[in-house]
Amino acid sequence: MVFKDKTCEIFYTNGTKLLSVKMKRKSFLANMLTDLAYTSTVDPGQIWHKRLGHFHYAALNYMHKNELVQNLPYIEFKEEICEVCELGKQSRKSFPKHKAWRAEMLL
Repeated sequence: MVFKDKTCEIFYTNGTKLLSVKMKRKSFLANMLTDLAYTSTVDPGQIWHKRLGHFHYAALNYMHKNELVQNLPYIEFKEEICEVCELGKQSRKSFPKHKAWRAEMLL
């Protein structure tokens, strides 16, 4: 995004201009109902990983090979780390016992 002379220009990451919007009453109102189309790709391996409770990819391929799940495609192992899996594997140290400060009197 580039702001200059009361105009906002929005560019794709490759540098081509997507749209230009002029300021009206201290706001930039963009009409996104144009000929623009946005595409996205969905990795079927990621979908099945989430759908089956964040199974590891070796287990997903085992289920595919032995036809344990209907319509389960072959899933390539990705080096990407699933954020939910990463958070689930974190551990913490237990709180130390009898180390916390305690008040001896009220207030």
